[in-house]
Amino acid sequence: MTPLHKEGMRAQSSLEYLLVLSVLFAFLAVFIPVVKDAVEAAKFAAILEQERASFQRLIDLGSEAHALGKGSFLSEEIHFPAQTKLTFNPRSTDLSISFTAFNKTKILWKKISFNPRPLSKELFGDYLVKAFAEGEGITFEFKKMH
Repeated sequence: MTPLHKEGMRAQSSLEYLLVLSVLFAFLAVFIPVVKDAVEAAKFAAILEQERASFQRLIDLGSEAHALGKGSFLSEEIHFPAQTKLTFNPRSTDLSISFTAFNKTKILWKKISFNPRPLSKELFGDYLVKAFAEGEGITFEFKKMH
């Protein structure tokens, strides 16, 4: 083999190597959006479960204070991982929270047996939540922590 022939073979193997790499990168590039969507879906599911648990803790706190009767007072630390809006509809007796994360909005609601105050509240982060029983109603106080 002549030195020129040897060099041509080296150049050809370099081109083949580059071709294989470019095919590999093109193949992997197709999966990047799929992986990104899967990661966002998993994060949203985690936030949804945290919001669901926080919402239930808030309802349980109000229900317990209501069951204990007028003058009772309970408190608990509750975490809301996303920007959350708490709303009470007095006509339907539905308490709901809505939040948005990763461009997805979710609303959770539940019928309750007490009238909460305030009727609407924006929440995000950690709160010391106090529930005061006053007749048929429960007054919630939200104190931001940290």
